[in-house]
Amino acid sequence: MKKVELKMQLKKVDIKTLVFFVVVAFLTQGSSDNGCGDGTPILDSNGAANGASHLNGVHQAGADPNAPNQVAGDPNGADPNGNGSGDNGTANAGDECSSDNQCGGGQCVGGSCEATVPLRISLVWEVQQDIDLHVITPSGEELYYRNREGAYGGRFSQDGCLQTRCDEGTNTEMVKWNSTPNEGTYEIYAVNYGGGQAVNFQLDILNEGQRERFQGSVGASAGARSGTVAITVGGSTGTGELQISSHRHETWHAGTNQTFTVDTENDDIDRVQYVADGQYDLGSSTRSPNFSNAYNFNSLGEHKIEAKGYGNGDFELDNHEITIVVTDNDGGLPNPGQGAVVSEKLLAKKILEMGGISLYNIQVSGRNDGADSRSNMTASSNGSLAANSSYGNAPGGRTRLNPKMLQAMYLLNQVHGYTFRVTSIAGGSHSAGSQHYYGHAFDVDTINGRSVSGNPTLARQFEAQCAALGASLVLGPGDAGHSTHVHCQWN
Repeated sequence: MKKVELKMQLKKVDIKTLVFFVVVAFLTQGSSDNGCGDGTPILDSNGAANGASHLNGVHQAGADPNAPNQVAGDPNGADPNGNGSGDNGTANAGDECSSDNQCGGGQCVGGSCEATVPLRISLVWEVQQDIDLHVITPSGEELYYRNREGAYGGRFSQDGCLQTRCDEGTNTEMVKWNSTPNEGTYEIYAVNYGGGQAVNFQLDILNEGQRERFQGSVGASAGARSGTVAITVGGSTGTGELQISSHRHETWHAGTNQTFTVDTENDDIDRVQYVADGQYDLGSSTRSPNFSNAYNFNSLGEHKIEAKGYGNGDFELDNHEITIVVTDNDGGLPNPGQGAVVSEKLLAKKILEMGGISLYNIQVSGRNDGADSRSNMTASSNGSLAANSSYGNAPGGRTRLNPKMLQAMYLLNQVHGYTFRVTSIAGGSHSAGSQHYYGHAFDVDTINGRSVSGNPTLARQFEAQCAALGASLVLGPGDAGHSTHVHCQWN
């Protein structure tokens, strides 16, 4: 999320009732469509009758299923040293779900798969009580159940209750933008429509590819209003005036010894604490103005780094979170046979930047169907599903790309020095049931500038390296149907 702040509000509900809210915590989670990721601020209420509010700076850890095809035990999750395997969910928008990894690149919101959009704001609650989502846009327009179509692209797309009648189980109200929303601050709050009981809720926000959740509550009186969550769309990455300056978001860094610094114009901040993956303390610094802090990572791969600025009695005043990838000094990562340590999205983005990996932009058959290897990689780098072809044995549809395969592809070039051309990943027509259709395999027709068909010894060396990197199946010249290319597959 580009910028998040919580505004403390004291709202008059009626002559007898004051409802006020306190920011208790930012709950930081892991990263990935199947892993652990973004922070989760908790918007809570304080029952004191005088309406006082305060910022506690209390933090907890939790699981975020946002980052693409996260594997169990990934550094974005609970155990940065563990390993595991991702899920290949392919449910469609609107299908029932219980976690993001069932939604094929989308997100599970209120038990239903939602496609990725530039901005989506969802209010989710569990009791049969009608509460309403209100979003005030930068232009001052208010989107809610009586104003469903915004002048600048926002649309109220889901109403959790109709005339105070709510479904049993999970209820959801949602405002989303299918095109780029206006830059600026969006203010979000909930209102208890009919009254009767207080309601705990969650705000689930997807903003420019990053996901944030806030826990909150609204009072029992009819018309009671929660505190306000304010998010900023567009502009510089970071929250408030504190930004990590030593590392940019989604960049790769060689060497486990990393030094972090921040820029801040908030003179009240006198200490900055650095946290990895929501729970691992990297240390704190009082060395203003940049609050430098060195840390030696004991696990390579993708990490969420959060800088938290404290002051005024050790309250958290500001924070900024980025994602980075830490490699060894040579750019190496662990063997993907034991599980990927970088998400599909960041691996795909990196591969597109590498000069040693060429990606075919049409099918070997000559078809130009948008399912070529370059289009597949580009889709994954944007957090989307890669397209299958729709001719011959190809099934059509879309799939995720296996991050173990992508990590091996990266290592083949970065560490083992192979340059190669990828002719097919998820697209093309292959044998019925081919693992290409599930994003688990890639084909190569040129290695180190030489054709596979004319250099069987080089092809076998490449196959052997794929196998050493955990490939479950390798085929090439000498195998039926593979005289012109090498096939490497990770199940």
